[in-house]
Amino acid sequence: MRKQVTDYQRWITVALVIVGYLAMTQFRTVQTATGVEPSKLRSESILTTLVQVEQDNYALQRESADLQQRIRQFEQAKNINEALMREKQEAELRAGLTGLKGPGMTVVLSDSQLPREAGIDPNNYYIHESFLRSVVNAFWTGGAEGVAINGQRLISTSEIFCGGTTIFINGENVAPPYVIQAIGDPRALRTSLDIDALPLLTNLQRDYGIGLDVREEKEIRLPPYQKKVDFKYARPVREGE
Repeated sequence: MRKQVTDYQRWITVALVIVGYLAMTQFRTVQTATGVEPSKLRSESILTTLVQVEQDNYALQRESADLQQRIRQFEQAKNINEALMREKQEAELRAGLTGLKGPGMTVVLSDSQLPREAGIDPNNYYIHESFLRSVVNAFWTGGAEGVAINGQRLISTSEIFCGGTTIFINGENVAPPYVIQAIGDPRALRTSLDIDALPLLTNLQRDYGIGLDVREEKEIRLPPYQKKVDFKYARPVREGE
């Protein structure tokens, strides 16, 4: 027995026919207007997008390369600046313009407290600038990397001289006891002292009672040279001069 076709089914069939007709019409319209099949249009659109992406990627690569170059330049400048800072610090270290600490030796000299005997030169009971210079020179000979007397750091232009009964160091008067400190190898410093300075000082200690104390130090702290260094006549020699 055949099933009876309902009005609803008829309308569905008509609608599908109309949709199919419209789809075919649209396809032909696009093909007629552009002369290109829709599949080709999609391919060309994708190709255009790929070209744009490639161009954007190339631009980003160039920007990345520029940034990397700038980073390298910055790091190079930073390294140069650090090298200059190290060179500056080393120069200040050698010039005595920075504080130091390290092992070394201390020599303390002071005037004699014994009563002055008649007929004996009273100068034998006092510490003279020549005694200080002998200790300082012995320290330098022993490889001292820094020397100070009563907190006055010694550099190449430092002076030790006597004005009347006063000793001046770096233009400042200093009073006994005279604490002479040097940073370096304690054994080398002591050996140099034993050869160049202590023979005379130990004799004066024995005969006239001057104060003499020599000791090795695990750590000594020296202040930097505090005054301005002026060169009135000397100037640096430029390359090619």
